[in-house]
Amino acid sequence: GGKEPQKTEMFVAGFLDKLQDLADGKIQSGIPTQIESLDLKLGGGIKPGKQVIIAARPSVGKSSFAQQICLNVAKQGHAAAFFSMEMSCEELTERAVANLGRISMSGLTTGKLNDDEWGRVADAVEQMRGLPLFLDNSAAMTLGDIVAKTRSLKRKHDLKLLVIDYLQLCSSPGKASDSRHHQIEILSRGLKALATQLQITIITVSQLNREVDKRANARPILSDLKESGSIEEDADTVLLLWRHRESSDGNTIGCSVAKNRGGEIGEVALHFTGSNQRWSESTDSLNQLSGKGGYCGK
Repeated sequence: GGKEPQKTEMFVAGFLDKLQDLADGKIQSGIPTQIESLDLKLGGGIKPGKQVIIAARPSVGKSSFAQQICLNVAKQGHAAAFFSMEMSCEELTERAVANLGRISMSGLTTGKLNDDEWGRVADAVEQMRGLPLFLDNSAAMTLGDIVAKTRSLKRKHDLKLLVIDYLQLCSSPGKASDSRHHQIEILSRGLKALATQLQITIITVSQLNREVDKRANARPILSDLKESGSIEEDADTVLLLWRHRESSDGNTIGCSVAKNRGGEIGEVALHFTGSNQRWSESTDSLNQLSGKGGYCGK
């Protein structure tokens, strides 16, 4: 634009005010995801203007993990939206009820619930009624669709978090002759610009290449991002998930904070109970070799 570059003294006062407000607890350093080790690495939680990528191979649980963060943010009273191009709003609601009520998905699918579970369903539904959580499922959304819907949510509800599930299902802007790589680049750049303009956090779920499956070590690395260059470049934070160990009471999912502007990189162990779609921190160590196999959930 036509703005003149400013001398640093213009920004110092504002910086000191913000630092004082943080110290006094007047403002949060981020909205906590409520997964403690992850919040430490993120410097307090999710921050406005940032684009976060959550990537994994199919059926590791990336959509479910993104939905857990969405629920945790909404439970703290902040407006959050989940745009799914894969699951219906009914499916997303069912998963949220399973999560909030700690009820198995199979019971919700068949309706075979005991009295205690019916009570928990009622509590979960009551809780959901009060949540500032918005769901949308439209197939193959374009960047234009996402921008219009997000602006409207920001204006009406002061949206803080948007989850897009998932990047490779978005309909591509640009000409049909453009390579998919170039189309993904336009999308990822556009989403980063939207996060910055509206000062919201955008979590974009993304896929990893098949290369990961070919290696003996299942831990993904940044170059495994599908159509990777621009996704990695435009992201402020990249979280890569893999299946580490499976047990009867839930799975340990490894989460590598592979890129993190202004924060730490490293690994966090997550506990995922597929039956009720709940995620929490795991006490498991990620040092042993990962075990493969079994179903985990989207």
